[in-house]
Amino acid sequence: MFDLSHKLFKTKKQLDETLQLIAITEQTNECRLEAAEIASGKSNNSISKSTEKNELSSVLKDFELHAKQQKINASISLALTKEWLLDMND
Repeated sequence: MFDLSHKLFKTKKQLDETLQLIAITEQTNECRLEAAEIASGKSNNSISKSTEKNELSSVLKDFELHAKQQKINASISLALTKEWLLDMND
């Protein structure tokens, strides 16, 4: 009984991590959209070109950071899932 409870707890934790990855993906997509809007000139036209470039650079850096974090979280989640599957076979 304890073993099943432990495995269910692990599964819940992995589902929580998956939800976090989904949230990161949503944030990443928002950054992409914002970057695309700035690049296409749909942002406020009163902003100077240098300011637009700085904003775009900042947004792209944020996107890169989100992508790196997403990769790290995905790697951890994959390792935990593999471990959990091995435990299930024992």
